Amino acid sequence: MSLRAFTLSVLTALTTLCLTALSIASIASDEHEPLANPHATRISAKPLADGRIEFAVQLAESSCDEDTNTMDTMETEDCERTETSWGKRVLPQVRKFPAKPTTERWYSSSPPILIGEVETRIRARRLADGRTEFALQQKADGISWGEHILPSGRYISAAHQESHIDRWLNSTPAQLARKVVAPDGVPIVAEGVLARSDLDGYSWTSAEPSFYYGAQQDPLDDTYDTWVVMVAKTDDDLYDTMRIQVSCYGGKFEVAFWEDGLPYQSDDRYVRVSYRFDDDDAESGSWNHYEGSNDGFYPPNAAAFADKLRSADQFVIRASFYSRTLTATFTGVHRLFRTPVQPNLTYCGRY
Repeated sequence: MSLRAFTLSVLTALTTLCLTALSIASIASDEHEPLANPHATRISAKPLADGRIEFAVQLAESSCDEDTNTMDTMETEDCERTETSWGKRVLPQVRKFPAKPTTERWYSSSPPILIGEVETRIRARRLADGRTEFALQQKADGISWGEHILPSGRYISAAHQESHIDRWLNSTPAQLARKVVAPDGVPIVAEGVLARSDLDGYSWTSAEPSFYYGAQQDPLDDTYDTWVVMVAKTDDDLYDTMRIQVSCYGGKFEVAFWEDGLPYQSDDRYVRVSYRFDDDDAESGSWNHYEGSNDGFYPPNAAAFADKLRSADQFVIRASFYSRTLTATFTGVHRLFRTPVQPNLTYCGRY
């Protein structure tokens, strides 16, 4: 081999090595890497033997405090300190990237993680070259998901995934928002606003419309009690309608369901429900009655439940009350979060 050919082959090999290193080195970081930013957050990824990738968020030690928490349906590891100041890993309930994903499609973890008071989720996609890219996304304004937050080291190559089964790999650190900041000019809907409108394609025998919303000032604290209500038919001739209500009362955000006129049983604190968002698998659980109410019941985590409603079209619920079981189908549930009073709900308790 000539000197020129040898030199060319060495340069080619080095170039290939460097490109490979660029795609994986910054994610496969050492657990004891020095941490310059005490408020940093990083994504952790663990390739699994079945081809999936498990994702988590890892917080810097100074973030491992009362201001950083998770919703009730999240799982977390115990907060362990390391010499690098990385704290606990937060494990979303839905956190495993599929083994055979659709190329270039972004997949999301759920339910959202709370970093401080800001909803945050992990995003991941499979690229055409076989690498897996991941990012973070936040609702910094409390309303909508922002741009992807892209750490410089955010890829896993196909080869690296195969060679690091059951080992946590880490992205380079990213700086995240920790407090919701209302965008300039967000209106808070004034006292006396009350609008009613029927959804297209529905007719009702009762006088109550199928969809309505409103706001009224609380004279004690000057906040605005706000409500958005959607009504659906049930499969019961006697108790023939059910309502979803998204509301803010006294600075508290709530999601509740109402079935008017059911006989009250003081010794029955729970309603057994099964429900489904769009084409997702059905879920079930026991929901609480409102204290002293004969017809109101609610899911255990209003914020997480509202986030699913916000992105869904159809919602089906079956609820067992005493001796009756009622089923209702709500269509267009995302409209609950697209009314003129939405700013009051978004900033519930913040104005």
